Amino acid sequence: MNEQLRQLADALRSGALVAFIGAGASATFQDSGSGREWIGLPTAGQIVDEMSRDRGYVGKHHSFPQACFLWKMREGRGSLEKYLLARLDKPNIKPLPSHCRRRLNTGPPAPV
Repeated sequence: MNEQLRQLADALRSGALVAFIGAGASATFQDSGSGREWIGLPTAGQIVDEMSRDRGYVGKHHSFPQACFLWKMREGRGSLEKYLLARLDKPNIKPLPSHCRRRLNTGPPAPV
């Protein structure tokens, strides 16, 4: 175990470590220290909540794939794609701090 930790630490120091993070990394968030808010994309749960308000056959208890399946079966794939693109295709959203490449002690993050 110690050898694995040493290898991870070495990779981190050399800039050879890549972290894979979940989809929530693109969501809107507020820095608790500074209070600054970064605008991101809605999470799958937020989209399902919105779908449930817009369409009575989708419930908040549905998963994202279930909600999309129901929409597709009722209104067709084209309607679902249009709905999702309107919520996810946001060219005015800037990269969030989680989308930036960081190196230890080398200054501010650089967009990837």
